[in-house]
Amino acid sequence: MYSSFQYPEVERTEFSDPITKIPDPYRYLENPDSEKTKQFVENQNKLTDAFLDTTSFKSKLYESLEKVANFPKYSAPAKHGDYYYHYYNSGLQNHYALFRSKKPYENPELFFDPNTLSTDGTISAGSKCFSDSGKLFSYIEHTGGSDWGIIKIIDVESKTYLNDQLDWIKFSSLCFTKDDTGLFYSRYPKVETKDKGTETQTNINHALYYHKIGTSQDDDILICKPDDNTNTIGAGMTDDCKYLLISINDGCKSEHKLYYIDLEKNGFKVVKLINNFEATYDVIHNDNTTNDFYIITNLMAPMNKIIKLNLDTLDTIEYIPERSYLLSSACISNNKHHFICNYNKDVHDILELYSLNENKFVGEVDLPSFGSVSFSSEPEDKEFYYTFSSFIHPGDIYLFSFDTLSSTHIKSPEVPDYDVNNYETKQIFYNSNDGTKIPMFITSKKGRKNNGLLLYGYGGFNISIDPSFSPTRTVANIRGGGEYGHAWHEAGILDKKQNVFDDFQSAAEYLINNNFVDNDKLFIQGGSNGGLLVGACINQRPELYRGAILQVGVLDMLRFHLFTIGHAWQSEYGSPDDETTRKHLLTYSPLHNINESKTYPSLLCCTSDKDDRVSPLHSYKFMAELQYQVGKNSQQKNPLLLMVDTKAGHGGGKPLKKALEEISKIYTFIANTLGLEL
Repeated sequence: MYSSFQYPEVERTEFSDPITKIPDPYRYLENPDSEKTKQFVENQNKLTDAFLDTTSFKSKLYESLEKVANFPKYSAPAKHGDYYYHYYNSGLQNHYALFRSKKPYENPELFFDPNTLSTDGTISAGSKCFSDSGKLFSYIEHTGGSDWGIIKIIDVESKTYLNDQLDWIKFSSLCFTKDDTGLFYSRYPKVETKDKGTETQTNINHALYYHKIGTSQDDDILICKPDDNTNTIGAGMTDDCKYLLISINDGCKSEHKLYYIDLEKNGFKVVKLINNFEATYDVIHNDNTTNDFYIITNLMAPMNKIIKLNLDTLDTIEYIPERSYLLSSACISNNKHHFICNYNKDVHDILELYSLNENKFVGEVDLPSFGSVSFSSEPEDKEFYYTFSSFIHPGDIYLFSFDTLSSTHIKSPEVPDYDVNNYETKQIFYNSNDGTKIPMFITSKKGRKNNGLLLYGYGGFNISIDPSFSPTRTVANIRGGGEYGHAWHEAGILDKKQNVFDDFQSAAEYLINNNFVDNDKLFIQGGSNGGLLVGACINQRPELYRGAILQVGVLDMLRFHLFTIGHAWQSEYGSPDDETTRKHLLTYSPLHNINESKTYPSLLCCTSDKDDRVSPLHSYKFMAELQYQVGKNSQQKNPLLLMVDTKAGHGGGKPLKKALEEISKIYTFIANTLGLEL
C-alpha cells in the first residue's frame, strides 16, 4: 500500500483573469513551449512512472496484451474499379494495411501499407478515398497524432505517388471528380507555428477548395467559404458523381446547411438548398429522372426520417416516416431497388430493407445478437458485405444476398485464448436522478466475482457509445449522446449538462447497490468530453469511486473556446464570454470545483503533447491545482497522477504499440491502486 505523495513543487502565481477576476494561478502552463511547462511535464511523468514501477505489473501486462492482440484481423471487402479492397493486420502491426484482389480475399496483394510511413508508427493515414473509376486513391497523412494532415494521391495501377501534395488540411473530406481530373477538399489558411500539433491558436476560416490533378496547390480554386469564419465546411459526392454536396457546420451541432453543385454544368455554381441550421440533411440518393434527392433528416423527427425533395420545385414528401427508434444511416442498393436502413434500437443496430419503388418494408437482416454493424453498398450491388461486432464479438464478416434475403458467414478473427462462450453482456436500464431510464451494458466473464469494475462514459456531442469488442468494461449510455436521437442529445447540453453527470453517478450507484461491485473496487473512465465527465464526477461525488482514468479531458470550462477548435464546442457547452452561461459553467467546471476538504479517489490523468484538439493545457492546469489543493490534505492517501504521452495526439491514428503501452499503464495503475499481487 502507499502513503501520502510528495508532489512536485509547481509555481503558483497570483494571476487573475482581467475580465472575470477569477484566479488562474497556472495560466503560464498554457504555453507549451515554455521551460516551466516542459519542466512541469517532466516532473509529473517521473512521479507517475515511479508509482507504476513499484510492481512488475506493467511489463507483464504488456506481454499479455501483445499475446491477446497478436491475431489476424480483417475488414469487410469493398469494390473500387477492378479490385476488391480489404484492410488487414497480421497481428501486431501498428496500422492496418490495405490489400486488393480480383475476387474478395482471393490471392490478395498489398496495395498500401501505412506502416512504411514511419519506423515507430507515429505517422498514420486518416481519411481515405478512391475515385469513382477506382484509378486514383487519396489519403490524409497525419504525424504524431496531430489533427493536421497532408493529402497525398496514389495512382492505383502502378501504386506510385503523384506529385500532388496538399497541406494545411484539418477536418477534411476527400472527393474526386468523376473524370479523375480533380479533388475537392477542405483546409485552413496557412498559420505560423513551430511544430504542428503543439500550437494553441484558434482554428478559423475553414474553406472548401478544388485541386486540379497535376497543378500546384497555390492554383487551387476556392469553391465555398462559410459566412461565419468559425463554421467548418465539408463535402461529399452523390453515388453517380453528378452532384457535389456541401455541408456547412456551426460548431459541433449536428444541424447543418446543405448546398450543392451540379458538376455536369459549367463552372462551380453553388446552390444554397438549405441555408439555415434548423435540422440535419444527409443526402443518400438522387434520382435524375425526377430530379429528386432522398434525404435523412431530423426536421420535426427527433429519431430521423427519410424525405424526398425535388430540386426544381423544392417540394418535399415524407418517404420513410420516423420510427420509435433511431435511423442512423441508409444507402441505396440491389440495382437501386432497395434502401438498406440502419436503425439503432436501445443501443444496438438493426438492418431493415425497404423497396424503393413501392416504398414498403420488405425484410430485415438477421444479426447474431445485439451489437453494431458496419457496411457499405453501391447502388448496383446484388449483395453486400457487413461486419458485426459487440462487446464480446470481435468482428465477424458476413455476406448478405438480396436474392435469398439471407446472410452467409465469411470470416471471424481467431483471438488467442479467447472463447466467446466464456463471456456475457447484459443490458440493464436504471433510473437517473430525475427518473429518466438510462441503458447500460455490463460485460464480464461468466461467473465473475465482485473483484472490480471499470465504468465508461462519454455523454456528449450526439455521439453514441455503441457495442464494440471489449470484454473488460461497463458502458453507461448517458444523455448528451445520440443513442435516442435529437432529444437525448439536447437533454445533456448547455444548461442541462448536469444531467450527464447525474446519469453517470446514478450508474455507479446502481452497480454498487445491486452488488455488481463494491465502491472500493469501482473505477470510472472517460476521454475528451468523457474526460470532462470524469473530472466533474470526482469533484461532485468522489466517495463513489475507488479510482478514475481521465483521458485528454476538457477541464477549464472558462477558456476552452480560445484554443484550436475549442470555439466549435460552444454549441455543446455555451459561451464562457456570456455572463449567465459562465455562471453555469462554473457550477461544474472541473478546474474550478476542486474541493480541498474532500478525499479524492486515485486518479490517473492522461494527455498527449501533440493533442491539438483538446490541448494538454487543460490537464496541466487541472492537475497542478488538484495536487496543490487536495495533495496537502492529510486524509488524501490516494495518488493524483498525470501521464503525458509524447509523439501522440487526441487518440486518432495511434500506433498499436503506443496503444498497448497506454493500456498496460492504465491497468497497472488500477492494479497498484487495488494492491493486487501477481
